Amino acid sequence: MLISAVNVNTDRSGEAQYYFTDPVLTTGGIVFTDNYYSSLYSLNDNVQILVNTPGCGRYVDYDYSGNLIGFKHIDRSGLQFPALYDLDDHCIYQLHSPVQQCGQVRFAHPHQVFFSIEDTLYRICADSTYFYFLGYYVNDFAVSPRGNFIAYNDQNDQIWILNLSSDEKVWVTQNLPGGFCNPRWSPNRQRLAFSSLGGQIWVYDLNEEVNYSLGQGSQYCWDPSGENLIYSVQQSENLKLINSDLFISDYRGFDKIKLTHSLDDYEISPRFLTDNQIIYAKMNEPCLIKAEIVNNCLVIEQQWDDHYSIFPLEHLLPENDCYPRDSFDVPYYHQVYDVPDWFNGHWACAPTTAIMAIDYYKKLPPWDCWCTSPYGHPSSMGRYVCERYHYFSTEYNWEALDPSNNPAQGGYGFMWYGSYSPYSRMADYISQHHLNADRIDYPSFNEVVSEIDSGFPFSLCVGLTGSGHLVLALGQVSTWHTLIFNDPYGNKNTAGYPSYDGKYSRYDWPGYNNGYQNLNQVYWAVTSRGDMPAPADSIVDDLQYDGFTLYNDPPARMGYWRDGVNGYAGHYWWTYTTAAQGIDTCYATWTPKLPCNGYYHLYAWIPGDNADAQQAIYKVHHTLGMDTVILDQSQYSNQWVLLGGYQFDSSGDYVYLGDATGIQGRKIAFDALKWSFQYSSTPQTPPLSNGSEDYSWQIADGVLTVNLSLIVSSQVQLDIFDLSGRKIIHQKYHLTPGSQQVNITLKSFTPGVYFLSLNNGNRCISAKFNLLF
Repeated sequence: MLISAVNVNTDRSGEAQYYFTDPVLTTGGIVFTDNYYSSLYSLNDNVQILVNTPGCGRYVDYDYSGNLIGFKHIDRSGLQFPALYDLDDHCIYQLHSPVQQCGQVRFAHPHQVFFSIEDTLYRICADSTYFYFLGYYVNDFAVSPRGNFIAYNDQNDQIWILNLSSDEKVWVTQNLPGGFCNPRWSPNRQRLAFSSLGGQIWVYDLNEEVNYSLGQGSQYCWDPSGENLIYSVQQSENLKLINSDLFISDYRGFDKIKLTHSLDDYEISPRFLTDNQIIYAKMNEPCLIKAEIVNNCLVIEQQWDDHYSIFPLEHLLPENDCYPRDSFDVPYYHQVYDVPDWFNGHWACAPTTAIMAIDYYKKLPPWDCWCTSPYGHPSSMGRYVCERYHYFSTEYNWEALDPSNNPAQGGYGFMWYGSYSPYSRMADYISQHHLNADRIDYPSFNEVVSEIDSGFPFSLCVGLTGSGHLVLALGQVSTWHTLIFNDPYGNKNTAGYPSYDGKYSRYDWPGYNNGYQNLNQVYWAVTSRGDMPAPADSIVDDLQYDGFTLYNDPPARMGYWRDGVNGYAGHYWWTYTTAAQGIDTCYATWTPKLPCNGYYHLYAWIPGDNADAQQAIYKVHHTLGMDTVILDQSQYSNQWVLLGGYQFDSSGDYVYLGDATGIQGRKIAFDALKWSFQYSSTPQTPPLSNGSEDYSWQIADGVLTVNLSLIVSSQVQLDIFDLSGRKIIHQKYHLTPGSQQVNITLKSFTPGVYFLSLNNGNRCISAKFNLLF
């Protein structure tokens, strides 16, 4: 089924959902493809679909008669073969049996056809076939006009020229930084144009053995003389496409002329028809234009508009299971659909990509919001993209405007504040979340694979869109030059962009074609190396979110939670107390994973600052119920403080602490809790008492007297601890039924706060007492 293209511009750029590209004049009319590259079309009086397979429109070549199209045929299973399309008989001719990796098809005089299979170059000339071992797989390469030389990029994205007669090689990019792709010979064979991964056009002069830079540009084409190139330049600002124009330049880059000056048209894909006549397309609408270059300006001669625009309803791709993916699972968040409804996230690809990497390492507590598009659903990290929060003593309160002029903070404000940009601030943002982050300009394919093979998510700024875009690399498809990404804007392989299917998107590396959308350029990258947090066990720290839960739902928010670094394991959270009685705004829970049921001493770590709450109310939920412990945090600093001894199950019991202390404006800290195992419980042992009064105690003349009421004979353990948790007294008594009394001399004790613990193997009771002399 065919449908007419709809010219739908997204909010993030002037790039239409559908447009034409790469037009060429042939004997069968104008042949072109669209921005999904899964169809080849011809235009005469009407539009005809010639080929419809994944990636068939990318890196296409035409023989010198203009009658044959050389392309890569990829079927839905992922198998590939080099193919020719004959414009006379409208038939496809298969040049080799299907394989996992074949290269593009290239032509040379007279009637020579080239293609690669795995690591071998094939050259068909008349009735003979010649083979050249390259040592590695090559996809996009260039053949000199007479077929004596080929130019290609190696596995390190370096450009080489190979003399097919002598087997001599020249390393063209030896003295240039970064990686390169898409070599193209000049018609006179004296020069080679190629592109850097960062989108800069270079020309190598074979006679001078010198490289010349033409600056930023893409989709370059030689004029018939081989002295000049025509190309397009996309202009973006803050990752927003604002224009695209056509330029012509001499091969040295000394004399550049801007041919188009329109603000509303985004011209792309120029190609010479004659010395002064070109054909090109537009990125903002589906159309083709033929124009003449007159006095350094374009005079439009003919335009084919979107009433010719027919596209397959489904953009063909290899099946997702055609080859196994080797990737790891990184939480996915969408820059438009997983952020608060008030925030317009069309420009937020960088902070959203960063949040995915940060959440992979579980560095931030969940902070839920409800998102209504494309359907109602919660998002646990979207608020960090655009709202204020604190982390490791940094407050993310920088502000920048979103596309709807809403002031936004969080990661978005940090990266876009003032004259900053993700290029200058993304690595800082990730590193401030305790990950090792470095920016790398123009990373090679091997560098990317090395990072993801080590299990590290890798943020890439790429040319997937005309404005540039941030995606998160997390895997590779088989041994292909196809990477797997979390794309925060969706999956550009599928119709509609943005779309809510960006997890595990597959994109081809520049210079390669496996039927997916191409990255086109790789401008820069940011590493995110780190370690996963240790799972919570008998110690639950405030950064272990499998055991520690920080509540930030309304009326609370992360802006209310501050933090510090002078705590257990170098971090703690704190907030201000409220005068409310029993109704907490901010609160947290600690849930341990204990090795067994038993009697445990419970400790709280009090950090060295921001902990002056005099009535921190810890609610200890244990096997026998709930006890409340009121602690004056201001009395302690960088130490464990005993909260008592309790019977705990191995899972399910927890401790709760909130900000409602009855006193306004104090600082209450939330740091680690520790469960120290003492001994296992024996449920069959009789309780200390079946009455409402189990025991009583008093201190007189330096003697602690404990009165117990027992209904059966019991062995009772009595322990006394100081504030540091050190056990001062450990005694066991075998007591008979009835009222019993135990006396402990305390005259050798220093004045201070102590804890009394009594346990008969089934029930534990504890009390705090002050010893004064």
